[in-house]
Amino acid sequence: MAYVKPRKVTGCEREEQICAVLLQRQEEGTPWASLALEYGIIGSTLNNQWKGAGERWEAYSDQQKLPPVAEKALKQWCQELDDWGFPLRINRLRGMANVLAQQKAVQEGDLN
Repeated sequence: MAYVKPRKVTGCEREEQICAVLLQRQEEGTPWASLALEYGIIGSTLNNQWKGAGERWEAYSDQQKLPPVAEKALKQWCQELDDWGFPLRINRLRGMANVLAQQKAVQEGDLN
């Protein structure tokens, strides 16, 4: 499986940083460029958060085929296959995603 570079900051830490930046901006009126350099967060992200924009994953969550829990299960399944030495084929990945989506639909009562 391909190597994925881990994030330097976790999601919770990033949210805390953004809250600290917004608070500093509100109290001191510090420019976005200075705050972006100080905290290592892109200025447009800070400006968008200031204006009340949500995260991208939240905006499109209703259009996702699988819920985040199922995506994590799918990722774990792929990693287990790789650990066992089985090559991951795209058709098997799609098949497993469809099975998880069907289970979700049955649980929600969308499909009999």
